[in-house]
Amino acid sequence: MRRGSFTFATMAFALLPLLAGAQGRLAFSPASVEDQITRALWFSSENAAGLAFRPLADFHVVDFSYGYERGDWHRVQSGEQAGTFRFDTQGAQAVGKTQLWGHFSYGNVTDSGSAFNTVLYDPYDERMLFSVADPVSSDWKRQAYDMEFKVAVPFSDAWAGGLHLRYTDRIGAKQMDPRSETYKYSLDVRPSLLLRSGRNSFGLSLHYSNVFERSVPTLSNVSQHQDAYVLKGLGNYVLDMVGSGGLSTIFHRCHVAGLALQYGRDGAVELLSELKADYHLTKSTESATSPFILGSTGMLDLSGCFQALSEAWMLSIDGGWRMTDATEYVSLWNISEGIWEVKSTAVTGKYATSRASLAYDRFFGRSAEVPYRWKLGGRVDWTDKDDRYLLPESSFTYDNLTMAFKADRLFPMDGAELDLSLSLAGNLNLSGSYVYSGSHPNDPPAASWYPLDAEILTSHYGQAGLDAVFSKGLSGKRLGGTSLVVRAGATCLMATAGRKRLACDLSLGLLF
Repeated sequence: MRRGSFTFATMAFALLPLLAGAQGRLAFSPASVEDQITRALWFSSENAAGLAFRPLADFHVVDFSYGYERGDWHRVQSGEQAGTFRFDTQGAQAVGKTQLWGHFSYGNVTDSGSAFNTVLYDPYDERMLFSVADPVSSDWKRQAYDMEFKVAVPFSDAWAGGLHLRYTDRIGAKQMDPRSETYKYSLDVRPSLLLRSGRNSFGLSLHYSNVFERSVPTLSNVSQHQDAYVLKGLGNYVLDMVGSGGLSTIFHRCHVAGLALQYGRDGAVELLSELKADYHLTKSTESATSPFILGSTGMLDLSGCFQALSEAWMLSIDGGWRMTDATEYVSLWNISEGIWEVKSTAVTGKYATSRASLAYDRFFGRSAEVPYRWKLGGRVDWTDKDDRYLLPESSFTYDNLTMAFKADRLFPMDGAELDLSLSLAGNLNLSGSYVYSGSHPNDPPAASWYPLDAEILTSHYGQAGLDAVFSKGLSGKRLGGTSLVVRAGATCLMATAGRKRLACDLSLGLLF
């Protein structure tokens, strides 16, 4: 199938619930929609088949939003300021016994003042470690299309099948020489099965993903070539250039395979646990006509979660461990055949991430009219990063403990609703450092890029946010019909060394 027809078909399926029309009893406010998604535990799992026995009520949302942030608390490859326009629509619909959920979003991002990323749409994708960087501060313009749907079909009172399909399309462009244009897509397929026996449910889901990114380094001023660093890891690089026969098109090809197991139990306290394993294999090459292997990565990602839910509270525990091995290649040009021949390979980098979190939410004043009057929640996150380049040995590490608290107050009104939310968070850095022992200690990657990233990621900070959501029924005071939704929010982050980050967002939408 051609890419254009595939995109159209996926978008049409994602919008199916929205186009099905506002028939039946529908959710009234964003708080009601959020509450039903929260209480449908299987919805957030890898197993779409769970929706057959724990369906979402019909709802449809259309939303336009704009967000802006700026400040000097940011990693080098992120901008000093960023503006994001977003269109988002999603909906759930029952068609007979089949449960459908669809989602489509479009995002347009302008990122200003970022550096050390020449070609990647997402420079923090650890699967694409072998990339290209330059120290020129530049704007980045990005567009993102995200289309997905879930379908769940009960085969009997005991068995159900499901499918979660997601397709993303990304386009980005660096605006200053050495500039680039990059195109990235991903396709995720997750088929699933669910067996229900009494109050117990057992699930199995498989995962396959194909990710592809093509980046073309270019120049506006073709008479002046620009130096660029072909990255090896943690400040190690090979110097190359853009222009004058230098770097050509760069390709990243990634395949992902995985599976997940789920167990759920119904009752006054509903339980759901899940164990997941994914393996990502990525190869990065330069040139389409004479491919030269820049490097490859193999990532093992293990994770698990446990959720417990009652009428009055919800408890979530999750954690994960991820290890990425980076392999470098030694290649020689075969003059007679006109190809690059790989002579040897070696694992030169190991990048490990460990994480764990504990979250608890308490609901007060729940009734048939409102999901809560008060909702209080707390969360603790622990993240440990341990990245190593093996020879010459270099390291990038940090260990952070983040605590957050959030309070929501819901005010029902005559045909309307106001939801006010206050959030507070703080990060305590336990340890961290960047140590470089390579042959380029005074060059920009080792001298400015990684030290600044280490300063950001090992900083203590405090953050406060305020969010307000007002929804007004457009067709009477009943819970059904259509609601106009207006949302506004702002957050302020203050970190050590006087660094700060301010963000605000505004959105307008319809819920029906």
